Amino acid sequence: MNRTIHFLASCGLAAACLADCGLAVVLVAGCADSFDIDSLHEEAKLSVSCFPSQSDTTWIEVTHTIPVAKGARKAYYQDFLEVEGARIDYKVNGQQRFVGWKEGKRSQWGEKQQANRYYVVGAHQPGDHVEIRVEADGYHPVQAETRVPYPQTIDLERVIFTSVYDAVEEITREVYQLTATFSDPAETADYYALRLRCRHIFERHDAEGKSFSPVQLDTVYNSPRILTSSEPLLQLVTSLDNDFGYSGDFYQDFSVFTDRTFNGQTYTLHLDMRDYNKFAFDEYLPIEYQVRLYRITPEFYSYVKSINDIDNNELAQGGFSMLSPTYTNVSGGVGVVGGYYMTESQWRAAGFALINN
Repeated sequence: MNRTIHFLASCGLAAACLADCGLAVVLVAGCADSFDIDSLHEEAKLSVSCFPSQSDTTWIEVTHTIPVAKGARKAYYQDFLEVEGARIDYKVNGQQRFVGWKEGKRSQWGEKQQANRYYVVGAHQPGDHVEIRVEADGYHPVQAETRVPYPQTIDLERVIFTSVYDAVEEITREVYQLTATFSDPAETADYYALRLRCRHIFERHDAEGKSFSPVQLDTVYNSPRILTSSEPLLQLVTSLDNDFGYSGDFYQDFSVFTDRTFNGQTYTLHLDMRDYNKFAFDEYLPIEYQVRLYRITPEFYSYVKSINDIDNNELAQGGFSMLSPTYTNVSGGVGVVGGYYMTESQWRAAGFALINN
């Protein structure tokens, strides 16, 4: 079997941002089990990242790879390894859509903080078939396709403060536990992701510390990390795995899973998080909680899982075991084009009834 080593342009860098998911995309070099020296001289390839959804704007990021022979260090000295002047053909159900271009943000010193990105305006509908083809001078054209999944509702039933035992870390923690339920369709194999949200609402005050009249409220949102102690679907490792250098973290706290163990059933999630009141502006004001459920395409799931496998394998990172390649569904290049549909639960405060929006 032959192994091709390709140093990807975005290795160690953020290559794209998924607006609604908040998921930065990176591509990581990978290996199989033999080495082909000719691969060191391969040409650079286009890297495309795009995530169609119900959002009113779909961002497309086009960068490029750097073959190992041309020097990995170059990746840190180029402006996000961008490919300008790309020609993008974007179709939804066979219908062409206009692709615009937006210049990236720069700091006050002129340093680039965000890459230039292409975009398509207009929300997608569940079931939409998306095709994308990208051409640019000096590179072979690439293409990919995906579909926008159908939404799946989720109900946040309660939020309680409790103690749980972490069998991997072998410690007991005090946590807020969110219990949320959703029903999985039986006719399909489905892929999901989760994120938690907190919001803290407080009164605005003037320079003298007085409340405005009428009272004005500010809202601060946070996305806490899910602790997996109480949820089997999200437990990637055991205590033995942990001892041998494997961890169970999710890339960008985007917790992915499949319906393999509960296909066609109603499932109740138990999602733990640390006591977020410690970070509140006023510990006496209740914090409200919400669960975001993402129904994602198989290619989106495979991409995130491949990143998790790399990030959580400390032995491979140290050169002591095999490093798996990053998944891609971009024909002729690298990157990922994957659809998703995000739904939100109700907001609830710990120990209290449902909060109206």
